[in-house]
Amino acid sequence: MTSEEYPNDVVLLRGEYHHYLDLVIDKKTTYSFPIFPTLTGENIIQLINDEGITNFVICNTESDNLQKCIVFSTDQEIFKSNFDLNSFSKALVSEIVTPNRYVATKCQRMTLNVYEISEFQNKQSINESIPTIFNSFAKSKTRKINVKIPTSAIIEVSINIKWTLKKIHKHIYSVIEDIFGEGNIPQPTRFRFIVIGSPTFPSYDLPFEFSPEMIGALWEQIEDPHGLYFDFVFVELDNSVMKSFQQYASELDLSLPALTPDTLSLYSSLSDVRFGVETSRITRLSINPLLSRMRLSETDPPLHTCNLQFVFIRAELRVGVNSSITGASFRVEREKTADDAILVLLKKMNHHHMVNIEQDPSNFAFVLQGTDEIIAGHIPMDHFISVRQFLLSGQPVMNVLLYTRDSLIASVYQNELSHQPLEEPSKSEFSTDFAVVGIPKRTFGYMPCTPHILSYARFGIFLSSLYNLPITQRLQISCSIIHGKSDLVTPVTFIQASGYRTQLINRYVEFQININSIPRSALLSITIENPDEKPDKPERYIASMNYTIFSHDGWVRSTPIVHKMWRTRAKDYLLPTRQTSENNTVVIHFRFTRFRNPLMFIFPQQQSLNQKAPHLLKHEDQFRLKELEAYDPLMELTDDDRKLIWLNRNRFVDNPKMLPLVLQSVDYTNTTQINEIPYVLAMWKPLDPTGALTLLDAKFADENVRKYAVDLLDQLNDSELLLYILQLTQALKYEVYEDSALVRFLIRRGLNEPKFVGHHLFWLLMSEAHISAIRERFSAVVVNFIYGIGHYRDELITGFKFTKMLVELNHELCKQSYSEATVTLRNKLKSVVIPPEFHLPVDPRLVVDRFIIEECKVMNSKKKPFWLTFHNAAPFSTEPIQTMFKVGDDLRQDHLTLQVMKVMDYIWRQNNLDLRMSNYSVLPTGLNQGFIEVVPNSVTEQKLQQEKGKMGSFDENTFIDYLKLMNTTEQTLQMAKENFMLSSAGYAVATCILGVADRHPGNIMLQQDGHFFHIDFGHFLGNFKKKLGYKRENAPFHFLPACVVVLDGQNGKLYKEFEQTSIKAYNVMREKANLIMSLMLLMLGTGIPELQKPSDLQYMKDMLHLNVNEREDADIFKNLIKISTESTKTAVNNWIHNLVCK
Repeated sequence: MTSEEYPNDVVLLRGEYHHYLDLVIDKKTTYSFPIFPTLTGENIIQLINDEGITNFVICNTESDNLQKCIVFSTDQEIFKSNFDLNSFSKALVSEIVTPNRYVATKCQRMTLNVYEISEFQNKQSINESIPTIFNSFAKSKTRKINVKIPTSAIIEVSINIKWTLKKIHKHIYSVIEDIFGEGNIPQPTRFRFIVIGSPTFPSYDLPFEFSPEMIGALWEQIEDPHGLYFDFVFVELDNSVMKSFQQYASELDLSLPALTPDTLSLYSSLSDVRFGVETSRITRLSINPLLSRMRLSETDPPLHTCNLQFVFIRAELRVGVNSSITGASFRVEREKTADDAILVLLKKMNHHHMVNIEQDPSNFAFVLQGTDEIIAGHIPMDHFISVRQFLLSGQPVMNVLLYTRDSLIASVYQNELSHQPLEEPSKSEFSTDFAVVGIPKRTFGYMPCTPHILSYARFGIFLSSLYNLPITQRLQISCSIIHGKSDLVTPVTFIQASGYRTQLINRYVEFQININSIPRSALLSITIENPDEKPDKPERYIASMNYTIFSHDGWVRSTPIVHKMWRTRAKDYLLPTRQTSENNTVVIHFRFTRFRNPLMFIFPQQQSLNQKAPHLLKHEDQFRLKELEAYDPLMELTDDDRKLIWLNRNRFVDNPKMLPLVLQSVDYTNTTQINEIPYVLAMWKPLDPTGALTLLDAKFADENVRKYAVDLLDQLNDSELLLYILQLTQALKYEVYEDSALVRFLIRRGLNEPKFVGHHLFWLLMSEAHISAIRERFSAVVVNFIYGIGHYRDELITGFKFTKMLVELNHELCKQSYSEATVTLRNKLKSVVIPPEFHLPVDPRLVVDRFIIEECKVMNSKKKPFWLTFHNAAPFSTEPIQTMFKVGDDLRQDHLTLQVMKVMDYIWRQNNLDLRMSNYSVLPTGLNQGFIEVVPNSVTEQKLQQEKGKMGSFDENTFIDYLKLMNTTEQTLQMAKENFMLSSAGYAVATCILGVADRHPGNIMLQQDGHFFHIDFGHFLGNFKKKLGYKRENAPFHFLPACVVVLDGQNGKLYKEFEQTSIKAYNVMREKANLIMSLMLLMLGTGIPELQKPSDLQYMKDMLHLNVNEREDADIFKNLIKISTESTKTAVNNWIHNLVCK
């Protein structure tokens, strides 16, 4: 190895650094804690007094002349010291002890020795002669040192002090390699040999004996043969990949995590994902480059309700035809291929329009007008998502453009294929794992590890100290081991007297569980409270934290931990294991039990599923199991339920819906039951992919369970995946470790289909990357994703900078009056340069190149949202593109509500119900900001009622008059009324189940073609507004007498169809209640105020009436329609709203 292989400017892979103090009392008890800035002599005296010692002497080192080492004595007459009682109490410990001048490190361990006065006097009478360290060196150049390696194992290594540090490094590495086996540990250059606690290190070309830092540590080692002074640690990476990550983080205002082994494991896994996707992409697009602009699905959206067998197409030619004929209309059977459709067009142009054009359809392709989506090739027309959407839209004709295929391929090569994949690091660059293959064997006196399954010791931690506490008289400290959303054992809670900013705890906490009974995904949870405050007061909760017991690669933690806790937090099962980056937070110092031989999570050989015949059940147990089979996600299992389910699990292997209950019934402290989980998953009848979403809830922490769920979800096509990607992104918060099957799945699917799946994944991550609890995790995922997305990288970064500019502009305009704001907005937008072919974040199909300044405005609202109009840059498009950008409101609740409605619409279509819902798009892009799609040709109920005058809220002809005005023929009017009937039914059921509240004329809209829809979902789950304690709303959904008039009255045919359609849609949702509730439960980690805990969904469960039959259910929903129609409160609220909001 050359010296270049070990550069001297590398950075250690660790966190913050502190000097440590060892307080040794009578050579029996040692307390260790970091020397925090506020640690004082009073804290030291308090700790000594707690040991029952009142007359004592404190010395700052061991020496033949102890009198010179006295720092403090309680008997100043006998022993003079540097401090009296008052000055010692107030003195900072950092002033009492000073670093060893022989040791050049910034972070050291220092010692204060405490003796009872009588013992000190005895020691003083002893005068021993101890050889100096230098005489000892003169006798022998060979020394044995204790070295800690990254697995926390301590190995003894013989070195010669004349060796260079490089040679010692090689020697230590070879010893480790002998223990673990060749190829099972990271490369030598990933390590550095240092003195423990040192943030820097000397040149590797320097001999050991000429390094003051190393010699100083060796001196300490000789004086304390069992002490630990040397470390073999990981170093941070400095390569092109990391530099790119840092650049992306800077451009996107992200915060990357420290390069811990857990983070590096994530980076290594995602590097493999990127390489695999890129290899597949090159293979796929080399065959057909146009696939990069196609959206294909054989099932989405469902066509069960579509009776159309033909696609009606209007095509304009963009192929250089020199003729006045530039287009033609035709129809083609939907099962025919795109090439078949192109051939029909070419023949029509040739035979009917006498245009001489070649007849080979493989040389041409359709492009959907207004977008860059391509329809081409030997692919059935109804396999293109845009065609399927057209068939369901009710539109008379689909507008496309005909291009030569070569011109489109050239465009793809200029854009999607213009970026070469970035260099990926080698596996060894990111790897920090120490692999243990098979059952470990002892080698040269050492074993790589001891399987944790062999350790019957109780698990415990040593709490050392707390720093930066608020001043309180008492602290309540609770320690627990959690798994998912529950405690594995009874928490250990104790009261600690306080009154100081820094508090020495020095207490061993033992849990009533053996190490071999702790599951891999268990966490240590510590919460600090003020017991003198009431539980409902925020002031009670001082700080909290969660921490992994096993490292990401399975090692039982055994090193001291200094961790910044999360401020003002109660115990939280969803709290991330990372420390907070917040300022002025409580810092805790603790350590796990250290074992001479480190423990690793290793299970014995797995056992097969017990296939014994089910035993006979008592009648009451049979009845209870029958009840449990009809479970819903809000059901709370009792301990007896869990035992009953697990004991009878074999009865349900053919019932997929029972799998979540069986997995919830596992005793995660029982190794036999945990060991059976993989076999339960393998033998159970598989869940459908959407059912697997339940298993990504935080309560399912087991790695095998979560991977099983991800494998099932991989069956979803891209369009189906987009329906649930919101929840899947949220579920990343519930992963114990940074690297997981879920994050690998999301990155792979996002890179495979970057235009839609990747686009939405990016913005979902960015919309919450400001939240401190998950900021670093999401930041790490984003930069890894951006690194591999190729051509779309610049587009997404540009999109972020564009939204950032709009946010800054909004903040500026909020200071102006409404009349001034629009003028300023237009002036500012004139200087904004939009890149050519810029895809709007709200919809990646929309391509714009500039603002239409005169049509942009600031809307008349307190938070001054922007109405933005863009020039459509898609070829030959004439319609402008409009959208809203809003700052100041949390749009995530709107996004969630609309997403669940889209899922409902998808399910209805699968069940032959096309309710023609207008589910517009909302895209949160960051903290209280985002885009809102503008639905064209629509008007609010408020405007229609106000046009009728002051009493327009009571005018029952409001809707029908508008529809007659917009639809002047009987045929179009009937179509509009049918659209109204179906969409009203869809929104009645959806808003009823979701408990959408604050319904007023300003957030109810109607399109010219009769589509009825809701906007602005600021309140849901039954959180109806109140005024002075008075509930303002009593209607389960918004359905006015004016709606009944559109449907020809309550005796009309359309009204009867509305009732029957609503009831059918309601029953379909009742059958899918578990899915809808699971989607909401997965969103508990968002912090949305009205969705904080499972019980917040009780309103939804109640509105679904899960315990009644279909006949009863029909009567229930008919009654809900009646209540809504006859609601006097709704009419009065509408009237008041229209008077106030003009």
